[in-house]
Amino acid sequence: MQPNFFNRVAGIALALGANAPLCAATNPSSSEADYFNDLPVVLSASHLSQPQQEAPAAVTVIDQEMIRASGFREIPDLFRLVPGFSVSNYTGSIPVVTYHGMSDAYSRRMQVLVDGRSIYNVGFGQVNWRDLPLAIEDIERIEIVRGPNAATYGPNAFLAVINIITKHAAETHGNRASISAGQDSIRDGMLRHGGQYGALDYRVTVVQKQDERYKDFP
Repeated sequence: MQPNFFNRVAGIALALGANAPLCAATNPSSSEADYFNDLPVVLSASHLSQPQQEAPAAVTVIDQEMIRASGFREIPDLFRLVPGFSVSNYTGSIPVVTYHGMSDAYSRRMQVLVDGRSIYNVGFGQVNWRDLPLAIEDIERIEIVRGPNAATYGPNAFLAVINIITKHAAETHGNRASISAGQDSIRDGMLRHGGQYGALDYRVTVVQKQDERYKDFP
């Protein structure tokens, strides 16, 4: 990543933070009913909106809180949180997401959706995780249907279905900038602008990531 981009994002983030009001959050004691009320409603198991415990399949939900707590920077890494899933790299740089290790260079047994639309590349017979045009900051939640019950989505969904649900553009009006840095020369920057044009809500997100993926050891 170019230093100028990182410095600009840092300046915008500081400017936005200076104008943000300060508030104190209260954490009242929770009752047992509060935990049951927080059970997520899923859509991917049967194409119907229903509580997770009533879904006719094993469904794992990764919400925004889990994404932030995980510290993962790439979307494929989020599936390390799902039972039975594993994430590796093919030829050293191409991310591969598998369920129970049953996969090869062509992901023909697992369907991947973004807001209900398949991103499976029929011509190449795979899902291009590396160049997925989606920022991790724009994800509302991810629903993973595990097992052959997901076969209702077609032949590519024999093992599982991944449905990445993004935030609605109406919920992201305004400007947002964020930066993060860490070990191995990690420097990430994100700029997002959302607004409304007539009856159309829109969002534009620009993300730049930098790190040292490989090191030479003596």
